[in-house]
Order: sequence, then structure tokens, then C-alpha cells
Amino acid sequence: SDIIYLWIYHAIGYRRKVVRRNLQWAFPKKSKKEITTIEKKFYRHFCDLAVESIKVLSIDRRSVKKRFKICNSELIENLFKTKKDIIIYAGHFGNWEWMGSFPLMVPYKLNSFYQPLQNTYFDQLMKLIRSRFGLGCIPSHQGYKKLVEMKTKNIRHMTLMVGDQSPANAKNVIWTDFFNRKTAFLNGVDRISKKLELVVVFPHFTKSKRGY
Repeated sequence: SDIIYLWIYHAIGYRRKVVRRNLQWAFPKKSKKEITTIEKKFYRHFCDLAVESIKVLSIDRRSVKKRFKICNSELIENLFKTKKDIIIYAGHFGNWEWMGSFPLMVPYKLNSFYQPLQNTYFDQLMKLIRSRFGLGCIPSHQGYKKLVEMKTKNIRHMTLMVGDQSPANAKNVIWTDFFNRKTAFLNGVDRISKKLELVVVFPHFTKSKRGY
């Protein structure tokens, strides 16, 4: 990760102008030195995420359980006791790819919505990474139909979604101020959860140290 950081940040400056411009926009009161410090921390974190995501291809179950902990799991257990199915609604925060190990932690059927990639090889690779420990991968455009099917068949389930992508359709969105600019957010989960009586839970990720 450190070698990759030196390469993409210092050698080729991958998207550095974009990152710096966004940081200056988000934090207009911070000095140039402060912005540069955040920028470097971001790139180091970004490289760690890349290496961690690739490592998921070979990491064993014991290492996962050592490095990834779920706090407040009784919240999930109590919801299932009340016969409520759940949407885990995350953002691109921490390392969301670690959610693929949830089946090792909880005794419930877990699925994940994902956006299929145009490149067939990378699409298959991402599905392999995410499904190694038993997570079901459902293309987003089939998601609602699959949730209806599970409800009809009374299959208890938990569905993982990452919901802070840029909306493709600007009509069905919620606009709000986000880091000093008007930003559109998806609202599909709000509508789906109400129609199917699902509980939405937001997972907060904390990186305690590198690789954990």
C-alpha cells in the first residue's frame, strides 16, 4: 500500500487536482497546509482500501473475524425477533467491501445489491470478492423484484446496499446541501422500505488501525 501510495500520489498524481479542488470546496476555511495534510491521508487510506479489497480474495475466515468486528449486533437480533427484515444501508465510508464477510458474523440470509460492470472480467472478479463467504449478489435493476419474491415466500433476510452513488435519474432524487454544494441523493430505499415494511439500519464504520 505504501509503494502504491508513492506511485499514484507522488509519481503520477492520479486525480490530485480533482481531489484538491473538492477539498478546498468542502473546507474553504482550512489553510493550504491543512488541505494538503488531508489530501495525503486520503490517498494513503485509498491505497489501503485497494489492497484490503484485493486481499479479500485469499483471506481466511479466522483472519476476517480477527480484523473485522460487529458492535451492537443485538440490534439486528432484536429486529429479527420482531419478524422485521432489514436493509443495511451504507455509504462509501471505511471499507464497505468488508460487508461481504457479514455471513460469517450473523446466522441470517444476506444479499447485496450491486451495479454490474461493463467489463465482464472485472464484473466477475467483484462478484467473487463479495460472495466468497456466502453473500448473495443481486444486480440493482433486479433488486426490488427479488425483495418482493423473498417477502412473498416469507424468507427472512438482510440486504446490504451502498446508497451514495450519483443518481442516474435526476427526477427521483432528494436535493440537499452537502459540503457546500447542492447534491442529489437517491431515495429508492426510502420508498422500497415503506412498501415492503423493511427496517433500514445505517452501519457506521471505524478504522481502528491499518487492516482493522
